[in-house]
Amino acid sequence: MAARLGMGLAVLPCYLGDLEPGLVRVTPEPIPVLVRELWLVTHSDLKTTARVRAFFEVVGGELARERALISGSVGCGGKSPKQTDGFVQDSGVL
Repeated sequence: MAARLGMGLAVLPCYLGDLEPGLVRVTPEPIPVLVRELWLVTHSDLKTTARVRAFFEVVGGELARERALISGSVGCGGKSPKQTDGFVQDSGVL
């Protein structure tokens, strides 16, 4: 909330921060130590059931489709993410 109001910085996943019109990235790329993998897992007894396969198909397809947004390589709507030269322009904070 403070970052949204121009009173501070926040560490957010790119897919959340890029959706906020008033926020800009302070770093040109995602911070490597914060990058994480995402796994979809199920019990081996359930992996062949229709509903689990359908879930993996739908969720896996959506994750693949939104991979660039989730990874932070593009911003919302396929645009380049908003970046600064190290200054948060809306509030003048370093």
